[in-house]
Amino acid sequence: MRTHTLHKQYENFIMRFNKVTNYTFRGDDRSKMNFISRIKDGFTIDEIISATRNCFSDDWHKKNPQLLTPEFILRSDKLQKYLFYGVSNLNKKKVVIAKSAEELHNEMIENRKYQDNLHFLACKKHKYTEAELNEPYISKNSNL
Repeated sequence: MRTHTLHKQYENFIMRFNKVTNYTFRGDDRSKMNFISRIKDGFTIDEIISATRNCFSDDWHKKNPQLLTPEFILRSDKLQKYLFYGVSNLNKKKVVIAKSAEELHNEMIENRKYQDNLHFLACKKHKYTEAELNEPYISKNSNL
């Protein structure tokens, strides 16, 4: 890739980085070299900006905003970590929600079986007739 094109892409990246983070970085040689390396590694500017958004929304970085710099996000390990950060958290949340719903469903079934068993034992103990079992139950304490 030509140097002029990479320089323009780097300026575009810095502009978009500042827009996402509300910072005013101008860029430096170190982050520019990292940017060129990440582009040569096959990352796109959109992927780098996506990683920046994910990193910017991370709770730790919200408490320590001074540490999110172009040089930081352009490190190979950090870029890979934050590129898929939102996706992995989203998948974890889906699994937890699905697991919780399944557990609640199983608990509901077990509770229903327990109630049916108690009802059966109560009927057996009191020797209710079939007709009495089919009548709706009205509490003696109700005001109906």
